[in-house]
Amino acid sequence: MLRYGKLDSWRGFWLVNMIVYHAVWDLLFFGTPQRLDLLFSAPLVIWQQAICWSFIWLSGFVVGIGKRPLRRAIIILLAGALVTLVTLLAWPEMAIWFGVLTCIGSCMLLTSWLLPLLRRVPAQAGWWLSALFFALTFQVADGILGNAFLFSITLPKHWYSGMIATYFGLPDPQFQSLDYFPLLPWIFLFWNGYFSFRHGAAKGQLSKLVTTNFPILALLGRHTLPIYLLHQPILYLLFMIFLST
Repeated sequence: MLRYGKLDSWRGFWLVNMIVYHAVWDLLFFGTPQRLDLLFSAPLVIWQQAICWSFIWLSGFVVGIGKRPLRRAIIILLAGALVTLVTLLAWPEMAIWFGVLTCIGSCMLLTSWLLPLLRRVPAQAGWWLSALFFALTFQVADGILGNAFLFSITLPKHWYSGMIATYFGLPDPQFQSLDYFPLLPWIFLFWNGYFSFRHGAAKGQLSKLVTTNFPILALLGRHTLPIYLLHQPILYLLFMIFLST
């Protein structure tokens, strides 16, 4: 299958960002726990969100290229379940439920089912609609539909109950997770990536993505999932060894 080097490079770039971000997180957690408030400072929150946004959007873009999106979706969902299981056993108070892997896997699964319908939507219209719905549902987890620029509706509180509602983007008041990316609003960011691919393909622009000037980043980008799963345990081990001496 033809590789798109620039896409691999972008994934590699954001993968490196993710590793560095988690290294900073671990350093604060293990080295200076009295400064954990820095984890929620604006620069780190923006950095973390930029990494996750990019992975979700890029995953939507490449779903149009991949030959077996359903198989890929199942693999990523299983990887997300593994992250949940490991964190639940190791740090129950900081377990990851519905993290970014579960989100991407769910978006891929839903998209693979809806591909016949999505292919009937014009690419440009799909791009604008997905961007609009992403903006409208961005604050759903906080009980708000819409935004300050268009309209704002407070959603009923009784909708926010149970794990199923939490999975879809309506978190239960008792829900806690170190990483939370539900189906809403992120499915629309994923579809924005998909329709961006469709638009680029229609314009004959995909050939520009084949070559890359950053082969090392492209190599990392081709192995995103195993690196994602392995980097954090390795970082934990290194910090525990060096900070305990």
